[in-house]
Amino acid sequence: MRAAIFIAALMIFAGAAFSQSETAKIWTKTYNSGLKDVVVKTASDNSGNIYAAGYKSQTGSADDSTARMILIKYSPQGELLWAKTFQSALGRRTVAAGLSVDDSGYAVVCGYADTNSYNFKRAMVVKFDPQGETVWARYNGFYVHSWIYHDVKTGIDGSVYLSYELVITFPMPGKTCSVVKYSSSGNFEWTSQSVINCTNPLVAVNSFGSVFLGSVTTTGGADIKVTNFDNTGTQQWSSTYNSPNGGADTLIGLTTDPVTGDVFAFGSAKLTSNSIIQIQTMKFSSGLGQ
Repeated sequence: MRAAIFIAALMIFAGAAFSQSETAKIWTKTYNSGLKDVVVKTASDNSGNIYAAGYKSQTGSADDSTARMILIKYSPQGELLWAKTFQSALGRRTVAAGLSVDDSGYAVVCGYADTNSYNFKRAMVVKFDPQGETVWARYNGFYVHSWIYHDVKTGIDGSVYLSYELVITFPMPGKTCSVVKYSSSGNFEWTSQSVINCTNPLVAVNSFGSVFLGSVTTTGGADIKVTNFDNTGTQQWSSTYNSPNGGADTLIGLTTDPVTGDVFAFGSAKLTSNSIIQIQTMKFSSGLGQ
């Protein structure tokens, strides 16, 4: 059985006979690689082209050794411009986790690649030009522990910022998160100070060059933590949010205000008293973290 990727574009219009806006489908497209296809992130560029990043595998699972990163590009009219599969130099599975498109139409996909049969992961980031050709690919980490790039954002100069998770297996298991920066040409620039005891990190960059790392704490309860770094990777402040009743929090989005530079975190909380899940939106001052 094969799985297909569906991409749909919608438009909003105001009907003369209706008091509320309705949606009308412009087009729907299906992509089928011949395996089971999974989309993890979508994005658009300044020309309205649409990108979908994910992976394909025989079972549809990222844990499948046949998993390979895919990136698909559609025109604003829904024409399939190209579809690319990325095979890492490590020769094993490659899985996408994040996607960003810069102002010049270059797509950057991050995730991880396997290093060996023990399934230790190496963080991976790949840059594609507007025609879908690989510009560069970079790897981070080494044997024994797992290293994952979860999220990616591009700066106004094309710089690449990645949220980075190190999963330590021994002698004492644990997780740390940080931000890694590459230049537009793929040169490594810096790794931020690490935030310990956290997982599932996201990254955001504001128009003033301030960098934010969002994560969920792994000790003392699952709380949302936002850490601010300057453009050299030096920590400026850190703020932790604990939802009402001390419920477990989940972080699903991190973005910045284009005018003020303040950072917004989006997620959910499971209230311990009645197991109700609530949607949460948090705003932190870019300068103070409050």
